[in-house]
This record gives sequence, structure tokens and C-alpha cells, in this order.
Amino acid sequence: AMQTSVILCFISSILFTRTLSCSWPSVMGPQGIILADTDILVDLDGERASAFLGKVADYGPCLSKDGNALPLVLAQSVGSNPGPLYDFSEGCGSIHPEDTQGAVVMVKRGSCNFINKTMNVQASGASVIMVANWGASMGGSSDLLTMGCPNAIRAVCDSAVIPTVMISNQDAVTLQRWVREGHRVEVVVQARVEAAHD
Repeated sequence: AMQTSVILCFISSILFTRTLSCSWPSVMGPQGIILADTDILVDLDGERASAFLGKVADYGPCLSKDGNALPLVLAQSVGSNPGPLYDFSEGCGSIHPEDTQGAVVMVKRGSCNFINKTMNVQASGASVIMVANWGASMGGSSDLLTMGCPNAIRAVCDSAVIPTVMISNQDAVTLQRWVREGHRVEVVVQARVEAAHD
């Protein structure tokens, strides 16, 4: 077992190298694993409605501890059938730039690397990308994954100038529902202020 863990650690160090020099309080799990390190504060129609946890990617800029409320936009890919306004894409192609300037743009997990999603959303003029840990298999899951950068494309990851944050499936479904209901949804994405243990 010891030999296996050494091999796995070596392999993971080849594939993903954390370059963030950011440090702030986190929600820690067993063996010191970071479960969440981001507060996502949600305003509905100008009133604080909820607070969710998120997990920032291992690339891109550090988060501040006093973020601004930005409009939430559900990503729509250019050239695809946009469908209902409350549905949204995986962000693997160009993002339709309507209403994305300075916004938090939410995309679904899947079909391409996280950095591809980040660069597509960044090109649309957004300020933050929020990746929903989406999928039928996730159900009501609150899981947040580590979003790393393969060393082979480190230069691409280093060109990310907007933060990339994962949000759980269950919280993404809630945000999607509020958009569907016609609420004005604004989101503050910021570094956690206090540490916690799960």
C-alpha cells in the first residue's frame, strides 16, 4: 500500500502542480484535505438570500476577502441551440457574450478540461467562472472537486486572469431555479474568512 501511494503521489505531481501562492481559511476534511475554500454569497432581488461553499481552481488569481456582488449569467455557447434561458452549457466552445461582461458565468462540468472552460468564459468578458459539479450521477451531492492544470499546458493556465470556482451540484440547481423563476441573482465570490472542519 505504501508503494502504491508513493507512485500515485509521483504521478499526480507530474500531472498537476499547484501554483497558487494564495492562503486563506478553508473547510478541512480528513488528512488535511481542503473540501472548500470559497464563500459564495447570493443576493436575490437585492437581498442576501443564501451562502454556499466553493472550491477555487489551482490556477488563476487569488480571491479577495471582500468580493463585489456581480450578476449571475448561465453560459450559452455560440452556435448552439440556446434553448430556455434557464438552461446552460458546459462552456467548451465560445460563450455568447450577451450579458457576460463583468459577470459571474456558470457552466456545467464535463466534456473538456477546466482550463478550456476558464479561457472561453474569460474571452466573453466575464469576471468569474463558476463550474457546476453537474450531472445525474451527482444527484444532491455537495462534492467539490480539485480543478488542476496539466503541466503540459501550464502556459495556458498561467494566462488565466479570472478566478475559477467549483460549486456543488445541489447549489447549482438552486441557482438555476432562481434564474428560471425570474429573480435578479447576484453573487459574491470571495475567500473564506473563517476556517472550519467537516
